[in-house]
Amino acid sequence: MTGITFHANLRQKSASHARRKLRRFYRAIEAACDAVAWLCGLLAAAWVTGDVTGQGLTLAAATRAALAVCALSAVTGLLAGLYRGRYQRGGLDELIGLGRAAAAMAVALALLSGHLVQGQRAPLHTVVGGTVFALLAMVGARHMVTAGRQWSRMATSAGVKVIVFGAGDAGAQLVHGLAHQPGAEYQPVAFLDDDPAKRHLRIHGISVLGDRTRIAELAAQTGATVLVIAIARASGTAIRDLTCEAERC
Repeated sequence: MTGITFHANLRQKSASHARRKLRRFYRAIEAACDAVAWLCGLLAAAWVTGDVTGQGLTLAAATRAALAVCALSAVTGLLAGLYRGRYQRGGLDELIGLGRAAAAMAVALALLSGHLVQGQRAPLHTVVGGTVFALLAMVGARHMVTAGRQWSRMATSAGVKVIVFGAGDAGAQLVHGLAHQPGAEYQPVAFLDDDPAKRHLRIHGISVLGDRTRIAELAAQTGATVLVIAIARASGTAIRDLTCEAERC
């Protein structure tokens, strides 16, 4: 038994180490894509504003400037927590983090642009335009990745379809966990919540489609056979009422 336990723990540690390496690889790719977004954004802004002349700019100088922009992008992204797994993918916190990284990068470029290319200082409107282009590219890329993962998971998942009641933090964490769990037994197909302010929200790709009165209707539409109650502080009465309603459906 001791030998079996030892080998099982060894396999778990090996799998955990492999997952950490894979996460680091994905974050490195993410940082590289953000750097490309900044380079393309600044070039696009310079082209739109007519600030690109290329006079007296050697290949070596252009390479040094590009490498400096990439380094600044990585540093500001790390400081904003973008590459440390701090934010839920596609959440508001990640969007705020992107905004902070973009603002820090814009300030750095405005202060250091004269040193990136000797004797040439980027105009402020080029820096601002490049920041806007880069931020849109970074947000758009993350949204496409999130949407692609959700579509792939929903297309390939053979799990039990469930309706999640509760579109708050508990429900969002539940759906996020299932979305990133290989071979998850349950597949969320819809949110329900009694709060009218949450109507038509999309949380990790899943829409809030109404309140408890739509349980039967949505079960028929989606083929869901399970209702998951994801309310952090639900009263016993509320749970009993929702359970009875679900059983009637």
